[in-house]
Amino acid sequence: FPSHDRVDVYIEDNPRLFGRCWAWPAGVDVEYWKPRLDIVRQNILIFEKQTHGPVGPIEPYAQYIRQQGYPVEIIRYGSFQHPDYLQSLQRACLMVGFVADESQGIAWTEAWSTDVPTLIWRNTYNTVFGRKYRCSTAPYLHPTNGLFFNDLDDFKHQFAYWQNNTIQFSPRSWTTINMSDEVCAC
Repeated sequence: FPSHDRVDVYIEDNPRLFGRCWAWPAGVDVEYWKPRLDIVRQNILIFEKQTHGPVGPIEPYAQYIRQQGYPVEIIRYGSFQHPDYLQSLQRACLMVGFVADESQGIAWTEAWSTDVPTLIWRNTYNTVFGRKYRCSTAPYLHPTNGLFFNDLDDFKHQFAYWQNNTIQFSPRSWTTINMSDEVCAC
């Protein structure tokens, strides 16, 4: 599982937490977040949580995906409810994610549980209130549920890899073994 970057930040703030603070993944309800087998999955879902930052605007990514022949659906953090997100995931064959950092990756895990692999923009540092700290945009990303990309050129490479190796990805299986509510509660 991921590094404990967030734990390190808490311990840096309060050294008395050393040995008393652990990273613990939050799971998802795999019975709610499940794929519908009667829906054709052809969309690429773009999930945007950051509105600014090093990756820049998402439109060049969306344009590239459209040029590859895929319909694109863009959702922005805070602008949808769980049922809306679930419906979007059930139409998607891939999700592309843009966030500055992510402590739990719940949105990614919900995608994986619905058997949607992810391509996630990689960021390893973030600054909040002038404080720079190590982070991850997908702390539980694994080769069976998705890939990182660094910029548009790398995205094109990773997108082509996904297209040519879709059989390699089994995000729902990974999630039921590693990130279900039941597994994470133990």
